[in-house]
Amino acid sequence: MASVEHRDEGEQVTAKRRVLIVEDDHDYGVLLARMLQARGHETRVALDALDATLMAADFRPELAIIDLGLPGMDGVELTTWLSVHPKLKKTVFIAITGNPTATLTRAKSDASFHAYLTKPIDIDALLELSEQQRLALEEPAPSATDAARR
Repeated sequence: MASVEHRDEGEQVTAKRRVLIVEDDHDYGVLLARMLQARGHETRVALDALDATLMAADFRPELAIIDLGLPGMDGVELTTWLSVHPKLKKTVFIAITGNPTATLTRAKSDASFHAYLTKPIDIDALLELSEQQRLALEEPAPSATDAARR
């Protein structure tokens, strides 16, 4: 799995990641993909939940950016399904929405998302947030003996 690289000047460079973008607005999905590709990431764009479920297990994204307002199965339902897939246990799920007052309230009660962002997305902030969440996922869970020591 990729890691964060460090340059000599102390500037942090995010490692290449596999990113799945689930966005029903084709143009916006392609725009996000191109901005991420320009930063060295490998991307796939799914226009709906069905496309996402078909490609996720084979692609094994390290980051999934999922629009909450998808047609049919919405982003919350999709992420609930994807987050329990054995091949996606280390995937960071980030919700995006163009309407935070209508859909974000519902999604915040769902623990499957690691973070929530409002469109338009700041790519650098997105990547920084996803790396923070990745580090949290990779930390070992405290054991029962660790909890008893406290």
